[in-house]
Amino acid sequence: MSLGSILRSSQDFTDRLCIVDKKSNLVKFGSVKTDEQRKLIDILDNSKRVAIVKARQLGATTAVRAHCFHEVYTSPKPVRSACISNKSRSAEALLRMDRTFYKNLPAKLKRPMSDDKAMGYSFGSTGAGALAFSAKSDSQDRGYTFSSIHMSEFAFFDHAAEVLASWEATADEGRIIIESTPNHYGDELHNIALDSMYNDSWKVIMLPWFTFPSYSKELPKGGFEMEDIEVDLMRECGLTPEQIFWRRCKIETMKSESLFRHEYPITIEEAYSLSEANFFTEEEVGQVQIIECKPSYKQMLSPINKESAYCIGVDTAGGVGKDYSVAMAVEKGSNIPAVCISSNSVPIRKFAEDIIRLSEELNGCLVFFEENNHGHALKEIFNSLGFNKYQAFQTTMRSKISLYDMLRSYIHEDLLPLLDRATFTEMRNLVRSEKGLAPEHPPNGHDDRVIALMLALRGLRDVSRPERFIDPRIRDLQRAKRPSQKLTNPLFNNRR
Repeated sequence: MSLGSILRSSQDFTDRLCIVDKKSNLVKFGSVKTDEQRKLIDILDNSKRVAIVKARQLGATTAVRAHCFHEVYTSPKPVRSACISNKSRSAEALLRMDRTFYKNLPAKLKRPMSDDKAMGYSFGSTGAGALAFSAKSDSQDRGYTFSSIHMSEFAFFDHAAEVLASWEATADEGRIIIESTPNHYGDELHNIALDSMYNDSWKVIMLPWFTFPSYSKELPKGGFEMEDIEVDLMRECGLTPEQIFWRRCKIETMKSESLFRHEYPITIEEAYSLSEANFFTEEEVGQVQIIECKPSYKQMLSPINKESAYCIGVDTAGGVGKDYSVAMAVEKGSNIPAVCISSNSVPIRKFAEDIIRLSEELNGCLVFFEENNHGHALKEIFNSLGFNKYQAFQTTMRSKISLYDMLRSYIHEDLLPLLDRATFTEMRNLVRSEKGLAPEHPPNGHDDRVIALMLALRGLRDVSRPERFIDPRIRDLQRAKRPSQKLTNPLFNNRR
């Protein structure tokens, strides 16, 4: 392979970098690079905003530093890369990784380093380099525009949202990468992960514990008997018995399965579990299968059946960047969501017009909406446009409780087989109210899609269909043993 092709390819270049493994041995990164690390480097090549939620010690930091080093080392321009950690000492440690890369480069790739200090380095031929900063410091040089910014263990930053906003101003069109193990429910990394279900401003990646090869343990001579949950885990995630045994031993050492799931999660939902506070239990939400789809204003969740009847449930917000206005069309008979319109910035009139168009696409189906608050404006717009295929629902505490009772009964009776991930996450994250009545969304969370779903299901009671039938998708799901949804990997869907 030619020198030029090596320098151009982030994968080929980083393969030739040296890293220090857990046994303090110097090894070629390419000889130990995992599939997830390779996928991560490819994502970094093509994404400007990347947020990584990870289990402990999976090598995500190594992959990010290798990618950033390749950028500054091979650039013909005087670009700057910033690495930021919670403390100066840990920020310096990130740069020491870069220095290991540089010190052990093959001779044919070597170029002189002109400046090498504890908190930064640069290369004489181009002036490109990297600088390290503490998240607690206000001393970052505003004279620089950074081509890449790497924030390590971001969830543990004090005032993480403010730190991110401050550094975004220095990134211009550059890349921002944040990576961290989970801290607590509602931390800024969690907020970014939740928001990614509604918009595509961030590429969110979940790296589960089993992607790291060393999380495996030799089986005892007499073998061991797996529990049902371990068998399901092995099947769903493609794990080996050795990985299952490591998991069991780790849980015994930590003396808490819930703590293990937090420290070594498989999904974002598992990383930020609220098991004791949740309105729905893990067993309840585990009955629901997930429809994976990209965030967009109008999402096609499942194929539209021209022979079916639908109802559109609507929860209306102000369109000023806070709560979301959501319209969700659900098919009668299957109760499967087909289309979802969602935005927190679209004006109410445009939202109303799009609902009318969606109703027309679905054979003039009923629109069932909450009349309270912004629903009054929606009703007025419908009337002004001559649209009358709607039914307004007055929400009270009593009626809200009845809606959630309906939703729970649908789950228990296997009448809610499929949900899109954003709606599923809203439902899963609902927390019990202090008053013990209807649930609430947690701080910085949402419940708009869940409300729209419940209104659609309620409205379907008033929608007739030509004949009664059992949707084959429901029949097949009822026959199959459905695994717990917490085993689903939201990043690499081909793992299932």
